[in-house]
Amino acid sequence: MEINLIRMVKVKDLKRDGKVLLKHIRIGKGDNVKESSAVKARLRVLVDDSQILNYYPDKDPKMTEDAENHADAPYDLHGSEDLFPLSVKQRREYISSHSDSLCTLQMGEFELPQLVTDVILNMKKNGVCELEIQDMDELLTNFPNEDIGLDFSALIKGKDEKPKKIIITITIIDVVKPKDFKAMKGQEKVDHVLSIKATATRFFKDASQPNNFQSAADQYQRIIQTVRFTGWEAEEDDEAGAKITAELRSLKMTAYTNIIVCNHKMQNWRKVTEAAQKLLKAKLSPNNVKAMYFKGYAHVKLKEYDEGRVVLERLLTIDPEHGEGKKLLAVAKKQKLVDQQNEAKKYAKMFQ
Repeated sequence: MEINLIRMVKVKDLKRDGKVLLKHIRIGKGDNVKESSAVKARLRVLVDDSQILNYYPDKDPKMTEDAENHADAPYDLHGSEDLFPLSVKQRREYISSHSDSLCTLQMGEFELPQLVTDVILNMKKNGVCELEIQDMDELLTNFPNEDIGLDFSALIKGKDEKPKKIIITITIIDVVKPKDFKAMKGQEKVDHVLSIKATATRFFKDASQPNNFQSAADQYQRIIQTVRFTGWEAEEDDEAGAKITAELRSLKMTAYTNIIVCNHKMQNWRKVTEAAQKLLKAKLSPNNVKAMYFKGYAHVKLKEYDEGRVVLERLLTIDPEHGEGKKLLAVAKKQKLVDQQNEAKKYAKMFQ
């Protein structure tokens, strides 16, 4: 009697409309992938059954030197490259010897569609998933992924006929967790913050997505949350450490200022006043002229002319030649008078 075993594959309808299906081919072990991790993976992308990207080998690779030679066996998504039966040393040796054939996916770099990122963040080491996508808008992403040479958005944007189906297969081989900021040393901390700033700048300069100013603001807020002035004050004990501290403080101040600008671009006037007020606190940057101007501008837009006048008059005591500040103060005073006159006319009509 011949018995054929059927593998059960869990399929989840992510959007409950049949247009985004997630197949869990192999469940991994350990913790989920973390944000900002570097993921070593196998990756394959099929567009309408045409392969446009592939990091999978054709044959089942040997897991150890003394493993049976089965080079003729085809690669199997369920069984191939199952690392968990190996010892820790064997896993490291295997990953090191195959690193050139793996792709590296940087979480938190916004170079993958959010749908794909969310799936990976819910995977574990050794896990294998397959996404079948018919809703192409789910694959829009912010930036091209130069590491793997693929821009998911380019598969969709500007096409007379969008693809009908895209299948993305992912195997998590290894996960390199991000280093804790407090554990970083000197220039390493500055470089880490600069990398976040670079991502924020990419968002700010890219107008292809409607929410990019908000995404930029989120990244600047991430800088503020990262640089909390805890765990690195001791670096001020020497000249080099003091320089690092000064750079981190400067980057934090820049992040506050750029959040103000992002909210100004989005015309979120209340958020502009709130962000500016945080920066103008005595311990941060109480005489920041740029923050004062944007705060005054936002108050005028909110018809809070008295608040706008106060902050703009303070600005002009610090920088008497600030041309835009003078113009805005004149607008605030004039508009306050106009509103008062209109209010008086309205009440006068009530008693006629």
